[in-house]
Amino acid sequence: TSVPKSGGENQLMGLAFIAALVDFAKDRIGDANELLTPGTAAPLVLDSPFGQLDKTYRASVVKFVPQMARQVVLLVSSSQGNEDIPKILKPKVGMEYVLVDENREDQGTKHSETLVLHGREYQTVEYGCERPRTRIQEVHT
Repeated sequence: TSVPKSGGENQLMGLAFIAALVDFAKDRIGDANELLTPGTAAPLVLDSPFGQLDKTYRASVVKFVPQMARQVVLLVSSSQGNEDIPKILKPKVGMEYVLVDENREDQGTKHSETLVLHGREYQTVEYGCERPRTRIQEVHT
């Protein structure tokens, strides 16, 4: 009988597959073929790539991700990473942003949600806004 793969194993396999596709597309830039369109060097967007990985795999994947494409966009919540991730990625990071959830409703008894980055505090949820949306706010270092 086969044992089902863990969430972390599935996540590693998915990242490996994506890395192979990105590399294949990059290698095909300018190639003409009847079956395949020419390749491209597009940015790679990864949402929660470290979420189900244990500490050992997480460190390895964090080091590998910047090599996957010329431009990588990582969407990472504070619960999915630890202090090691920013330290490892710092030399490769061009820009950082915080996603701010804007709500129409009043704050009432709801607590404020903040994130501290580079010694600055950022609100991650704002209440009493004109319309519900997610705003992208640049992080200042």
